[in-house]
Amino acid sequence: MSHSSVPKNPAAPDHRIPDAVIESIKQNVSFLSLLRGYGIATPSKQCMSFKVICPFHKVDGHSETTPSLSIDLIKKVYFCFSCAASGNVIQFVMAMENLTFPQAVEKLLALVGKPALEAIRDAAKLPR
Repeated sequence: MSHSSVPKNPAAPDHRIPDAVIESIKQNVSFLSLLRGYGIATPSKQCMSFKVICPFHKVDGHSETTPSLSIDLIKKVYFCFSCAASGNVIQFVMAMENLTFPQAVEKLLALVGKPALEAIRDAAKLPR
């Protein structure tokens, strides 16, 4: 993947990641697949919102045992009722891997697959 699709310095005014790219990632990335990719147990039955054990905090030095991270697959957002971690799929990857916003965008672009990536590039008028 070309680095021109995700700039090295997004803070520079002419190196901003296009909104179309960000929105396409939010819409095209499967939150369920993302969770499973990180080894987070998800419900076996089909449901649009559920709770899982939060990977972002520990209670008294141990992982929690009660699910507190609420996932909404329709809105593609998460919120933890214990530690207040919240966000969308991009912010989830940033928190899980301690990545910057552009690094998380690049990682997620690699996950969406070639057809979706081409559509994102076309929408944002990015070079191939």
